[in-house]
Amino acid sequence: ARLKYISFFGNSLGGLIARYAFGLLFNPDTGLLAGLQPVTFVSMAAPHLGIAGMMPKTVERLVDFLDAPYGGRTMKQLFLRDARAMQSPSASS
Repeated sequence: ARLKYISFFGNSLGGLIARYAFGLLFNPDTGLLAGLQPVTFVSMAAPHLGIAGMMPKTVERLVDFLDAPYGGRTMKQLFLRDARAMQSPSASS
């Protein structure tokens, strides 16, 4: 029995990861995801638009403080500060 269909479900950060995986696997020419027909995409409580401006200023200042030594890619993406980091390697050359 070969697989024919695929669905994605992600909660919170999992929703962002599922959306990213969908984008990587999707073939616009065939409309398939890794050779499978997409059926459903569900994300719950996923911050697709980031979380900038959603927290009190005090928390944002704390995040700014922690971002320098501890900030990773996920934190930059959540706070919509990843535009430069997300460019393709050829774009920065």
